[in-house]
Amino acid sequence: MIDRYKLLFFCGIVAFLLLSILMPNGMFTAKSDGFRWQVLSSFRGLDILSNLHVLRKIVVYPFVWLELHSMPLILQSLVMVLYVFPICCIKTNRSLKFLSIAFLFFPMIVSYRTVLVNISIYILLCSVLFPNKKFFLWYALLLSLLSSGVMLIFLSFIITFHTQIMKNNVGLGKTIIIFLVLCVLLMGPVVHKLLFFYDPIKYGSAADTSFSAVANVDVITIVSNIYQRGVFYESFESKNVRFYLLLFNLFCVLSLVLFSKYKKIFMLVALEYVVFLFFEGLGALSFTVFIVNYFSAFWLNSFKSLFKNIRGLFKNKDGFELYLCSKK
Repeated sequence: MIDRYKLLFFCGIVAFLLLSILMPNGMFTAKSDGFRWQVLSSFRGLDILSNLHVLRKIVVYPFVWLELHSMPLILQSLVMVLYVFPICCIKTNRSLKFLSIAFLFFPMIVSYRTVLVNISIYILLCSVLFPNKKFFLWYALLLSLLSSGVMLIFLSFIITFHTQIMKNNVGLGKTIIIFLVLCVLLMGPVVHKLLFFYDPIKYGSAADTSFSAVANVDVITIVSNIYQRGVFYESFESKNVRFYLLLFNLFCVLSLVLFSKYKKIFMLVALEYVVFLFFEGLGALSFTVFIVNYFSAFWLNSFKSLFKNIRGLFKNKDGFELYLCSKK
């Protein structure tokens, strides 16, 4: 018998590729995207972000090769299917697994980089909630390198839920290695962000920044500039679709904090989501697919259980009579 999920996933792949012909998209379609410059110009100089940019180039190298050789965008869509495919194999509950097929259509409306960091957070949180193979956590770690904000999120979950991650996925030694790698790689991006928010003109280029320059910054100026460049503030000013998506995500995650049995996990998700709303970048948006999918799966399972109980009540004669008496 054919597995229904695998059949739907295969149909989703075919539908995505057909739509990609009509609405082509790629990793570097947005020419103004700073990520394009970071990746395509790596190896051309040394600064505090050089190592991270090189790693990002390695993570998305299939897309880089296709871009440099001016290949059709449909080939990037095929590569994206390969990057999304591990989602098909990860262990979750049944409802969440079926809803994960939405990942195949996410690249039609957002950048490929946004899709990949969503995959990273999705796998990370599934690794906390469910036992999975070590490969998935390492894969999520690689994808997290595409965004400094997502790296911070990854690091915070490694610190907070290291016991569950060790139990479900990897041992203590490997968890410590992940922690140290993230700490080292984050030093450059954090320093550059602080200096950039302090003076975007003077410290716009990573080559102009240094660790010693942090001692001369003004905290109030940094906080003010961070707020004005935050993803929530910019979305509110422009009143675009992203603003309403961010509000819906907030509603979903707060609902899960109240009703889900994994309150500690979703409290951390909610806290980090709210914090990253006031920063630029992909930190807040990287939670989107997991939050919406888990919210949908949670209420779908809740209504299924309620319907099952009501149907069982009416099938049982004594239960039905008891139900009628309760209504008098």
